[in-house]
Amino acid sequence: MRERQKKKKGRTWAEAAKTVLEKYPNTPMSHKEILQVIQRERLKEISGTSPLACLNAMLHTNSRGEEGIFYKVPGRMGVYTLKKDISDVAKELSEEGSEESSDNLSDSRSTENNSSAITQEGRRGRWMRR
Repeated sequence: MRERQKKKKGRTWAEAAKTVLEKYPNTPMSHKEILQVIQRERLKEISGTSPLACLNAMLHTNSRGEEGIFYKVPGRMGVYTLKKDISDVAKELSEEGSEESSDNLSDSRSTENNSSAITQEGRRGRWMRR
């Protein structure tokens, strides 16, 4: 019992987050969801005033470079998975994202065209006034 308490207290944010993501394989989770599981299952003793910021900073730092153990899912803010689970998750997200990205691309193009037309009209309007 005492050893278990010691292990919980000594666990780092990286170890706790890794434990959560290993428990839910092939499931990308936001930093908020990871923190909820850590708190619910008491995987780490939390004593600071901003545990979410600490967790998010650790996830960001450990998702950079070759030696990082976490993978930040592109196009989704604050969503991470384990690097070893990338292939399965990437396939699922690329299928979902390809449909959404084509819609977003056409929307952004129409917005760009409208904004440039407004700008051109605005310039003409200024020149015509005297």
